[in-house]
Amino acid sequence: MRMSALTLELALAPRLVRESALTLALALALSACGGGGRDEAKSDASGVLCTEQANLSFTPGDKAGSKDFSLLFDGSRFHIFHIRENGAWMGRSVERRFGHEVSPDLVHWTRREPVDLRGEEGSWNDRHLWSPFVLRRNDKWWMYYTGVSYTNDARLNLQRIGLAFSDDLEHWMAPSSTVEGVKGRGCVLQGEAPWSSWGLGTPWTGDCRDPFVVREGEGWLMFVAMRMRNGDPVIAWARSKEGLHWSLGGPIEVTQGTKAESPAAVFRDGSWLLLWSGPKDIRASRAKSVEGPWSEPSSLNAGFACELLPLDENWAIYGFVDGRFRVRWRRLDLKTLAISRVVSPLCPQVTMPQGPLPSISTDF
Repeated sequence: MRMSALTLELALAPRLVRESALTLALALALSACGGGGRDEAKSDASGVLCTEQANLSFTPGDKAGSKDFSLLFDGSRFHIFHIRENGAWMGRSVERRFGHEVSPDLVHWTRREPVDLRGEEGSWNDRHLWSPFVLRRNDKWWMYYTGVSYTNDARLNLQRIGLAFSDDLEHWMAPSSTVEGVKGRGCVLQGEAPWSSWGLGTPWTGDCRDPFVVREGEGWLMFVAMRMRNGDPVIAWARSKEGLHWSLGGPIEVTQGTKAESPAAVFRDGSWLLLWSGPKDIRASRAKSVEGPWSEPSSLNAGFACELLPLDENWAIYGFVDGRFRVRWRRLDLKTLAISRVVSPLCPQVTMPQGPLPSISTDF
């Protein structure tokens, strides 16, 4: 299904600081000094904080299982929003709220109240909630997510993209739906299109999930996981002027196959780099424009539902592994797509500034 929100601040908006406070905060929490296998952090005389652990991972304490996450930093703490109660969801009361944990260091986690955005019975999002994606715009936090509805047969589920706002990352409010004819609040996109199987009323054809939203010029671009008319999974795109009213574009045909979900994208050196979860790996393709043409996909061994974070000349790529909420980091060269060994995101070491860290700049 989904991935989350670090790359928002990395992509197109010129007002964003490339070396963001999130990068600095991760450095403070996770700097890598070589392998000892211990989890505790220490600070040396130069002010570089180090974790003696070569293979870094972190796991919030949701024993029910977690996946499809959004990681962000609010200026003082890390927050993770994720699918919780992960399991066989068909016809069961699972995956109905988003887990929310906070941490000062990505090691010690405190669980907050789950986020329940489901509507009343019969609403577009009355069954399940998937794939949260959180970003900050102006003075509010925006959460895009997937809402799922069905009546008696879970195979006939319909998925749509929703939106909610928050001032404090604890209390969320949905705006009025911008999709005509939808019951309930907060729906901003559904998958109806001539090329799409959405709405055909046949099993496993109602896909419209895993939103990834990024700035594109003066507007917004969303990547979503959908299905072609013949049922093949595919990544598609949509555009919006203000982030509320969306127009579904077309499919990205190089992503079409037996599995295509959890997209992430970044604009760098004049072209898009699109990542998505394929059948057994992460796939990558490039294009000057979302309309294409897109390059032949490359294969990356980078876990599942990957994200990107800028680190010096290269980037860190991370995703969850083992079917649970455990995040693994690797270094990615955006030009060659070469991935080096598993590392923590502080390699090389980063000397931290004095005083409190500023908030992430994600205001557009």
